[in-house]
Amino acid sequence: MSLCFCLLMVRLLSLNIRGVCVMERIKGVLGERCDILCLQEVHWENETRVQAEKLWGGSAFYAEGPRRTAGVAVFVRGGVFDNVTLREVDPAGRFLMVDLEWAGKQLRLISIYASNDQVERQSFFHSLRPFLNDFSLLVGDFNTVLSPADLSVRNVFRNDVGRKELFSIMSDYGIIDVWRVLNHGKRDFSKRQLVKGVLKQSRTDHVISACSVTRLINGVTYIPHAWSDHAWVEVVFDGVKVRNGGGMWILNNSVLGEIGYQKRIKSLLSYHREQMDDAVDIFVWWEDLKTKIKSSTITYCKKRTWDTREDERDVRAVLKREASLLAEDPNRDAMIYSAALSFEAI
Repeated sequence: MSLCFCLLMVRLLSLNIRGVCVMERIKGVLGERCDILCLQEVHWENETRVQAEKLWGGSAFYAEGPRRTAGVAVFVRGGVFDNVTLREVDPAGRFLMVDLEWAGKQLRLISIYASNDQVERQSFFHSLRPFLNDFSLLVGDFNTVLSPADLSVRNVFRNDVGRKELFSIMSDYGIIDVWRVLNHGKRDFSKRQLVKGVLKQSRTDHVISACSVTRLINGVTYIPHAWSDHAWVEVVFDGVKVRNGGGMWILNNSVLGEIGYQKRIKSLLSYHREQMDDAVDIFVWWEDLKTKIKSSTITYCKKRTWDTREDERDVRAVLKREASLLAEDPNRDAMIYSAALSFEAI
């Protein structure tokens, strides 16, 4: 099949997956439509990695740490960038550095998962200095807020030596908080924890970049997630050469147990049995049947995915609205947020 290329926006997604190893959830994460996927708190066995890489169909890089609290991964879609080069893997599992090139442009992507200990964070942020350049983009879970505006009314803004070092780096290398620049005066959160009926919110997942990279960014958005207490971080780049057309189609085995799918295939088999007689070439009949089953399965899966995403969009809209109201009103009941969260997690 020939490949067509066109100028489209490239989408980067980042998420702290909270150590999830359930394959169905991993499939959902890898099934998101994006060109670069950065994951934090990744604790996958080799078998899970192999399955994940098959599902993704592009480059996959991992940084494992000695402790189960670390671990990052970066997935890059094939056919999007001219060159993809792994530059650095942190032995502590706290960051991965990948250089990307396309259409004469350069990007140094550093996917980050910082410690929740402020002294460790200070040392970690300092260790990034030798790798920073004019094309740097740092994305991930920094485990620190940058200002009181990054906290809801139920949280306390505390001193943080890790934040001081991060600010020092941003000042020394001309790196900026892209979301804040694009959303001046606004408030949003990337981490939400429901504790004893109280919703605590903060913005600890960041996108910070050098000025030359910031010019390529069209938008940064936080999208609520269900089973992770972190939101998706979406970064959209303008004008990147992208392959137009999907990769290999892979069957999601879970559909085989669904009544709707079983009825669809039984009906198809019944029809084809009726068409079979002595005059039919069995090999031609069989090849035609296989093609029809695949086509019918793809159609079913597309509709299934569309319906699921429609439901997810509705629930996420409720989560985002309620989270915004709870951030401003400390006396508001979190019942609606909790119910929507439970519905999406099913």
